[in-house]
Amino acid sequence: MTVSTLPKETQPPPAVASMPPLQHELPVTTAPTPAAKKKLTLIPLIFLIYFEVAGGPYGEEPAVQAAGPLFAILGFLIFPFIWSIPEALITAELSTALPGNGGFVLWADKAFGPFFGSLMAVTGAVVVDQSKWEAGYMADAARTISGTWLKVWIEIGAVLSAVGLFEAQLSSSGYQLLGMADLGLLPKFFALRSKRFNTPWVGILVSTLIAIGVSYMSYTDIVASANFLYSLGMLLEFSSFLWLRWKSPQMNRPYRVPLRLPALIVMCLIPSAFLVFIMAIATKTVYLVSGLMTIGGIGWFFVMNVCKSKGLLHFKSNLEDHDLG
Repeated sequence: MTVSTLPKETQPPPAVASMPPLQHELPVTTAPTPAAKKKLTLIPLIFLIYFEVAGGPYGEEPAVQAAGPLFAILGFLIFPFIWSIPEALITAELSTALPGNGGFVLWADKAFGPFFGSLMAVTGAVVVDQSKWEAGYMADAARTISGTWLKVWIEIGAVLSAVGLFEAQLSSSGYQLLGMADLGLLPKFFALRSKRFNTPWVGILVSTLIAIGVSYMSYTDIVASANFLYSLGMLLEFSSFLWLRWKSPQMNRPYRVPLRLPALIVMCLIPSAFLVFIMAIATKTVYLVSGLMTIGGIGWFFVMNVCKSKGLLHFKSNLEDHDLG
């Protein structure tokens, strides 16, 4: 993962280095050590991006069972245009305009303040009974098409996919906690990095413990709850993107989505409708888990404010870690 610094145009000259930073500037992570300059090489970055956005077709069998192979394939072909492309454009603009660890946590903090920043080809064809397409049936389908050898490889791929998906999510969550510590939303020790790998080991450890804590739930409830919370985060990300375009049109954006605000609203409305639909069809267990976690996040925000005001824990301030040249 890269460690970001302020762009040149936001750094005051040495003559005014003693002046306090502007209110709109975000705290960033800088470090004078050579380890902080390490970056992911191309191949690991490709794998990280792949597992962040896909990870393989595993788990898509219920789509075939519910809608049939034709509509499932059509959905896989159409969905990238109404979801993936808008999300990629939004990420490209906001990540270059607001570089730093934390992702949409920084974007929501910039748009709405610290409260919202803390919440945030066909190779074979056989006749198969559509009702059999349950989770895990892909391996059986592979055996029907090409034999046991393909089933074995599909199963090996499923294991590697699960490991890759978990590692990618762990990386993302760890750096979001690091970004929240940089913003002063979490205690300073959440920003601690490994001396060997320069990774946020505290954030990774906390994310791992949370994953272990919810492992007693059924797989379906875990996925549904994760999707519900992810939907809330994505709605906040879309809102931050539109709000910053409206309220801060002159903000420096190395990459800018080449659309006007009305077109951007339409672009965000389509994926937002899917997010609302996912949330509307959730089960009572998902509502309970997601509600408790959301309430817990809100409560945590106010507890951290009390700890900060009374000096019970050490936090980074907006004046820390700025490279003032």
